[in-house]
Amino acid sequence: MAVDAVRREVFTASFPSDSILVYRADLAGDVEPVRILHGPKTQLDRPIRVEVDAVNNLMAVVNDHSILVFNRTDSGDVAPKWIISGPKTGVGTRFGTRDVKLFPEGKKIIAGGSIRTPRGQGRSDSPSAEREEDSDDAFYGGGRRFLGVWKYGDNGDVAPWAILHHTPTTKIPGTRLAINPEAGDLFAGGDGQVSVYHLPEIFQRID
Repeated sequence: MAVDAVRREVFTASFPSDSILVYRADLAGDVEPVRILHGPKTQLDRPIRVEVDAVNNLMAVVNDHSILVFNRTDSGDVAPKWIISGPKTGVGTRFGTRDVKLFPEGKKIIAGGSIRTPRGQGRSDSPSAEREEDSDDAFYGGGRRFLGVWKYGDNGDVAPWAILHHTPTTKIPGTRLAINPEAGDLFAGGDGQVSVYHLPEIFQRID
């Protein structure tokens, strides 16, 4: 669920119906959505998370095999504005993506997932460190967990602009996210813990 506090709207991802439902935030009870995003053109496939950028009027959705970005007011059977999907991206619920965050002032998309890393590349030379990585339950689809940042406008099989890999040092616990741009902090949760990463370089504002 995501909330647009400016326009008092609540956005929900409906996994069973492959839809995004939008409600009035000031209503309760058995109320109808004010907008429904659904249909083959949307490419919605078992969506689990939705996030809203009320400043730039965008909406991002975590899909089975992608992150889909729509205009905030899109309704009906509408194609995404941008699609982040493919082996270079490593995102989608099948790759462990459980959340997506938008940073409006810097026009950034933040999400986690997993990228397949050939043995010996990007790993510590220490056998004990390699055993720790290989035994960690932070791997999805045969890949290594990461937190990545994309720029608004990225479309297709685009690698992250910035990436933080799971290592014995970073120990990324999961891909449920929160951000504190003012402090330059990125929070990642999962596996029974929350880790905070101080990454001010990804929270630079665009004038």
